[in-house]
Amino acid sequence: MTLVGKISTYDYYRGLEKLTNNAGNLAFKKQYDSFCRAVREWQHLKSLKRGGRGNDASRPVDQTTDGELAVLCPACPHPGVNLPSNWQSVNLKKRFIYNLFLAVDACFRLKQKLVSSKATDPGLGTGWSYMVPDEPY
Repeated sequence: MTLVGKISTYDYYRGLEKLTNNAGNLAFKKQYDSFCRAVREWQHLKSLKRGGRGNDASRPVDQTTDGELAVLCPACPHPGVNLPSNWQSVNLKKRFIYNLFLAVDACFRLKQKLVSSKATDPGLGTGWSYMVPDEPY
């Protein structure tokens, strides 16, 4: 929604309200919180599907291990996957080609991880993807 449509969740919700009643003569019960919860659950289900955990009959979803839903970077060098077999014996002048560069994205918003309490806003799959689980820390 935000990536393709370039709109926020609230703007999308307001658009749905306008499609339902553009004249504004009907009063609606505010369902924004419910809508946000549904979007969050949908995103969680999509991550399970992308991680191959959607229809796995051999083990239930709650047996997903830490980091199992994280997608490996296809551009990063992975030995045995996208590096040649002789990558360690390459000339020193060309070895930089196989370096792994890690950086912190300036747009990464850890402030969104701040919640009022775990009881009111529990995580759906903490530790399954890119954020570590809370318990060991």
